[in-house]
Amino acid sequence: EQYLARLESIGAAVHPVAPGRAVFAGAPLVRLYGGMDGVITEVCRMFRVPDLRIGVGPNIFVSWIAARHAPAGGHVLIREDEAARVLSRMPVSLLPADARMLELFAALGLATLGDLAAIGVDHIADRFGAEGVRIHELAQGVDTTALQPRVPVDPIEESIQFPEPVGHHDVLQRALRMLVERAVAHPRCVQHAPRSIVVVCGLVPASAEQVRGGALSHRSVRSLRTPTTSTDRIMLAARTVFDDVPAPVERLVVRLEQFAAQEHAQAALFGERSSALTGGDAATSLVGVQDPRVQAGLRHVQAVLGDDAVLQVLEVQPGSRVPERHVVLVPRSDAGGDGG
Repeated sequence: EQYLARLESIGAAVHPVAPGRAVFAGAPLVRLYGGMDGVITEVCRMFRVPDLRIGVGPNIFVSWIAARHAPAGGHVLIREDEAARVLSRMPVSLLPADARMLELFAALGLATLGDLAAIGVDHIADRFGAEGVRIHELAQGVDTTALQPRVPVDPIEESIQFPEPVGHHDVLQRALRMLVERAVAHPRCVQHAPRSIVVVCGLVPASAEQVRGGALSHRSVRSLRTPTTSTDRIMLAARTVFDDVPAPVERLVVRLEQFAAQEHAQAALFGERSSALTGGDAATSLVGVQDPRVQAGLRHVQAVLGDDAVLQVLEVQPGSRVPERHVVLVPRSDAGGDGG
């Protein structure tokens, strides 16, 4: 996150690809830093890490190939007119294809990207479909994948100053939940969700040694499996932040960081039960099949296309070692209102 923020600080629109790897468009920065060499120099000056490798190319795939072959602390530049020639010597294993497709390439004797690019696109499409056409274009140095720069979002911070130092965990947990609720209610959380929560406890020094040692605060970072604005899920991740606090807390700070675009989860069409994280058998809801609009839609589909148009999964032998015996597909009889 710190490295992405550094790239954004020089005006780059950053597209995170994977942990430790990111892409940005260099053309808008060329005039600002006096050419592509100036952009590369500025990036190297900012990071100052020995393993930094920079690849420059006309698209994402070629830039990634260039970065793979760049020396530590250096860069490789592949121009658009020489991309096909440079890639022709590379092994096909560099392509973002599944293992089955790579095995077929090896069986056909296609060892390099040049071997694959030399085959007509019609033959590739006939054997591998649309995915094969995309892989064939990559082998030729053509990548139509558009950059999707992330939207920089500043952290959201909430804090509380206790009138007296607090050492009881239950009180601290209630205060933490209140601050999390305030934070996720921020308008910024409408479109973005945090990936991590930072909890900082301002401590009351218990001894002069703590004052001399600088142990006046305790900081905990909890990463979320998926970005979320759910208070319950955030509290579940942060449930142990106060276990190692060595002294009473006089100030509590909560900061939401590493935001990503909100992803809306699709509810199940048929009655899938979902329980709240706070627990309890009562905190259970039945969604989907209870909606009269869903029932009417299912009846309409079956009336037009037949009973077999709407199927449901029926568990048969969950303990069987044969996968085909676990579940079967059967017509959803109660959608038509006839029972059965």
